[in-house]
Amino acid sequence: QGDERVSNSFNPRLRHFFFQYGKWILGQTWTTFQILDIPEDLDFAGAADGIVFNRQPQIRFITSGSAFAPDLVARYNFGRTWGHLSLAGLLRQLNHEFDEEGVTKKNSTPGFGVTFGGLINLGERDDLRFQATGGQGLGRYAALNFANGAVIDADEGIEAIPSYLGFVGYRHFWTDKLRTNMNVSGVLVDNNVELSGDEGNEAAYSVSANLIYSPVPSLHFGVELMRGVRELENGANGKFDRLQFSGKYDFRFSSSTEEGAS
Repeated sequence: QGDERVSNSFNPRLRHFFFQYGKWILGQTWTTFQILDIPEDLDFAGAADGIVFNRQPQIRFITSGSAFAPDLVARYNFGRTWGHLSLAGLLRQLNHEFDEEGVTKKNSTPGFGVTFGGLINLGERDDLRFQATGGQGLGRYAALNFANGAVIDADEGIEAIPSYLGFVGYRHFWTDKLRTNMNVSGVLVDNNVELSGDEGNEAAYSVSANLIYSPVPSLHFGVELMRGVRELENGANGKFDRLQFSGKYDFRFSSSTEEGAS
């Protein structure tokens, strides 16, 4: 049903499954490299071309906003009344196994990346969400695996592929129940065309605007207009315009141990 490149789900489908005890998290959930202040599109990951988005099996220990996983990831979170910011770094190893005269051999190269983003409150009814990410060998971490992490050369060597992505999202509350979001996102890939060919993805970007009405806190009705563009290394490109309507209900459960509560 899925693989580690995007959703890392299993059959039966598994998105998140983890335990938290104190500052320890064990299991599968959002990668530490992902900053969760994403634009509010009608699609859960509507600004997909500009976000870091990945679920990762991990053992995480939270220390002042930092954490480590099998791919080495560290993040620092900084928050005040005006909003919050996050800075994260990623270090990973990309491997390529190949057969040479009946012998299995392996080449590897490092991949790394930095992402910075957060949410800034602009008065009582407005906020700005943003993220900027860059590195090489990001692969499945970036833009829902828009590009591979590396490419193989003629000598079975492995070369990491640089990529850069980001988004800006602005949200305004007209009333307590009615709000608008305007979002821009994009990704740029620096492929070595001599190795990868000229039919790979080079760039994508999208712009969207929506109107969301929440008659009660858990119920949301929305309408959104989006334009998306995709470009290949050979110059070919395409675009789409989409008008989308949605309805969503959030299932939220809570309990209390206070005297008299049930």
